[in-house]
Amino acid sequence: MSDGMQLAEALVVVDPDLDADLARLIRTTAPEHLPSPAPESLAAPWTGAMDAFGEPMAMTGTMLIPLGWLAGGVWVGVAPLATVAVIGAIAVPKIRKRAQQRTDVERLGAVRQRYILTSELIDEAAQLLVRAVRASEQIMDSAVHLLDLVDSARNATGLPVEQWEIAVTLRSYSRLSANEPAHPAGNDAREVLSARRQAMAISLTSIQQRVEALEAYAARTREADRRLRELQQIEHLAQDNDAVLDLVARTARDEHAIADLQSRQGLQHVDEHLDTALSAAREAAVIALPPSAVGADCDRQAPDVTVHGEVV
Repeated sequence: MSDGMQLAEALVVVDPDLDADLARLIRTTAPEHLPSPAPESLAAPWTGAMDAFGEPMAMTGTMLIPLGWLAGGVWVGVAPLATVAVIGAIAVPKIRKRAQQRTDVERLGAVRQRYILTSELIDEAAQLLVRAVRASEQIMDSAVHLLDLVDSARNATGLPVEQWEIAVTLRSYSRLSANEPAHPAGNDAREVLSARRQAMAISLTSIQQRVEALEAYAARTREADRRLRELQQIEHLAQDNDAVLDLVARTARDEHAIADLQSRQGLQHVDEHLDTALSAAREAAVIALPPSAVGADCDRQAPDVTVHGEVV
């Protein structure tokens, strides 16, 4: 990715089939070690012993030797041993930490093709990947997903697969784009390059459509969330309905005003809106998560869920 790429966030997408422990390691590793994992770039484990001498306790421990000499007697022999013990207690954890860092980087290098960074993509590809990841996160964080009012199992399985397939295609697109000559040597080369770019543009358009489908699905879940919040607010207000009616009855015998405060019809109206929003979200999910991206095991019907006494 070029230095001018400022808008795309630094993200990593991991192959959903990768071992969970390795996936966790990738997501928690310092960003500088992810692009080109190289154990030889790290300091050797034994240098942890040298780092230990910079610790305040180690520096204090080294003062035991001259103090032992000044004290004389048995302290002359005890002071060096105490100093070694203090420095060793500090150095051993540092050595182990550096050794573990080298092991982790070696593990990352072995699966380098199983994760993709936005930093290895060209600008337009990185932007698309960020959009796909953000749309997926919005869906997974939505209330209707957490309450299983949409097919949560399908989301949990299908969204990581969809992200990965998009990322793999964008990585290939970026590598092919980077291999194009900046200055074609002649008309024939320009014609070949033009045809190549047209073919690649078709592929990029297809990925854009997949990303837009994910974003449409995310938008539908946001609307369903809003409808759900609205329904919950109306139900909360309806709890005081009798008290409000009594208040109005005491202050003004206006049957029309009292009728307007009846919330049952309004509640039913919002309920219908929520059903419509949920249906739209489910339809968007079918478009965004086709069976090929999810697998046969995710094509099951979502279980009925009861919300506010109604089966959804």
